[in-house]
Amino acid sequence: MGVFIATLLPSMISAQTDSWTQRSDLGGPGRLYPFSCAIWTKGYVIGGRNSSGDSQDTWEYDQTSNTWSLKAPFGGGPRYSPAGFVINDIAYVGGGQTGTTVKSDFWSFDPVANSWQQVASCPVNRYDATGFAINGKGYICCGSI
Repeated sequence: MGVFIATLLPSMISAQTDSWTQRSDLGGPGRLYPFSCAIWTKGYVIGGRNSSGDSQDTWEYDQTSNTWSLKAPFGGGPRYSPAGFVINDIAYVGGGQTGTTVKSDFWSFDPVANSWQQVASCPVNRYDATGFAINGKGYICCGSI
């Protein structure tokens, strides 16, 4: 599974300076429906579904070295279509599905400690949702119940 980054040079108006550059492939198997986010200068891909089933792995991408590292597995077990957001350099990930079971549990990932901790569950089981954070508050919306 190729990973691409957009390189937007100083002049965003000129179509001639916008380009895509291929970077290293994800360290694990390709997947559908993972959660992804960025914390500091690292990118994260969490969970998803691949040809072997639902995944709970956490992959960290380092743009400086163009390498992927396997981190602590997602605390909530294998799942796909989770939602989440980042607050104060901590990723919050939850909901989604394991097989046909829709989840509501949420977990926080601290990249410095490389650990997951369970936090308050979402009040509604939800998958294929979207999430974002504003002023230190996380929001989960849309998706299916």
